[in-house]
Amino acid sequence: MIDKTGYWLDAEGEAYEVLANAVHTETGEKLVIYRPLLSSCPTAMARPESTWNDIIDGTPRFRQTHSVRNIVDE
Repeated sequence: MIDKTGYWLDAEGEAYEVLANAVHTETGEKLVIYRPLLSSCPTAMARPESTWNDIIDGTPRFRQTHSVRNIVDE
């Protein structure tokens, strides 16, 4: 499992903070625990690591970024 903590942008430009990596207790599936930064959704979400790493029409579903300050401040 690769540590994915930090800030990420999805293919549409929405910003997310990855809080942790986890493993499903029953299946052993690797999960990414994250939260949207600009959404009204107040809770953390989980996504299988395999779908986090998807490539859609030649573009990564998510790409890591060092800062989301400009995006969050808008």
